[in-house]
Amino acid sequence: MSKTDKQPSSFTNYICRKKLDNYIFEKNWGLGALGFVGFYKIPVVFDSFQGNESIWEVTNLLWFFWFLYFIPKSYPNKLLNVKNLSKNWKFHKNTLYGFSQSQSKKETANFMYLSINMRFKTFSEGKCENGCWKFNLHEKKIILLKKNKNENLIVKKLTNKELVLMIENPSNKKIKIHFKN
Repeated sequence: MSKTDKQPSSFTNYICRKKLDNYIFEKNWGLGALGFVGFYKIPVVFDSFQGNESIWEVTNLLWFFWFLYFIPKSYPNKLLNVKNLSKNWKFHKNTLYGFSQSQSKKETANFMYLSINMRFKTFSEGKCENGCWKFNLHEKKIILLKKNKNENLIVKKLTNKELVLMIENPSNKKIKIHFKN
């Protein structure tokens, strides 16, 4: 390689990798090869438009839909896993129907500690609770298993520094709890 040839910088490679990290191929991505049958059937499709073949031969264009298996899907919630949830989260604020309510002096001590061994400890409203917790990735739900009752929390946002949970309750109030790490 001569000195005039430019290679992408490591920074460019890093940015490209970061943008592609959230894309994952379909489980059956190999089925996308069936889309090549569509190229074989193109002459028959053209003949059907010219009146030499049945109009039903146009359905051979459906073979191209198999190419959709080649297209990777974006999964932006790559951070959403037990390891990243397992932290000591300090209460920051509540939001109800989009209106923010900052923490009072009493609430500055509120926290939720989720351990990696699926145990939790919360301190809220002056009382401490312990128990086990489960995480359902499909529903993006944390289930706190308490002595008296279970509490379902839906994960709305997760970053390395912030966790936003919505309480799943029958009254359908949109209460979101914001935590900081």
